[in-house]
Amino acid sequence: MGAISRSGVARGLAIAALVGLLAACGARTVPGGAGDISIAPAPSADPFTSALIMTRTWAAAETESTVRATIDGASRELAARGEVAMDKGYAALTWTSGSATSRELVNDRAIFTQDVAPDGPWTRTESGGRTPTSAFADPLLNLASVEGVAVDGSDEIDGFEAVRYRGTLPVTAGTLEGLALTDDEIARIVAASTPDDTVTVTAWADPNRRLVRIERRLVLDGDSGVQADVVSSTRLWNFGVMLDLESPPSGSVVTARP
Repeated sequence: MGAISRSGVARGLAIAALVGLLAACGARTVPGGAGDISIAPAPSADPFTSALIMTRTWAAAETESTVRATIDGASRELAARGEVAMDKGYAALTWTSGSATSRELVNDRAIFTQDVAPDGPWTRTESGGRTPTSAFADPLLNLASVEGVAVDGSDEIDGFEAVRYRGTLPVTAGTLEGLALTDDEIARIVAASTPDDTVTVTAWADPNRRLVRIERRLVLDGDSGVQADVVSSTRLWNFGVMLDLESPPSGSVVTARP
């Protein structure tokens, strides 16, 4: 990317200092992030919450996501790759769907989307608004509210054994964020859902107790009027990465949404 943001530089210096301190104290190292270090998280009521806190502590990471959605027989697939600032809900992502490529930038000013990358105009959505994919700027969104979390085994991810956690979220407009759904789809699904319907959340924590993969899945059988099977999967790595979150030049932003 281009210029590195000031917050990214500060984060990098903080990570470097932390690495040096822990190395001097003999901290165990595990590959997989800036400094490849193992940090004891703050005391927590349970290992999943501890992993969630630990992941947010690192603030930023590289990421890739996939979405597969079938709603009332219509299917689509999306994929994204980029960087996220999880402590702020900011991101710079490149999306692909079939042969189409688009970009999305979420920063402290707005959500900027470029439907035709890399040379097309940008569309600005004001802060407080949303796009179907803007919630991917925070892969940890709603995870603190997951109910009934329990260890569900383990899997090998990036060469290391990762603990697998599983729980659920109720179906609400907020918990459907992170599934790349339109406003209309969210409204229809919420209206058709019952108290027994849930979003299943599965998350994997690496040996450093950082969440390195998060999966969300919604299944509705159609009895209430909407048939849906939507699953999103997000991977995180290279924790502590620095981001370029500079807004596009004003002259390239041709459309504004409220």
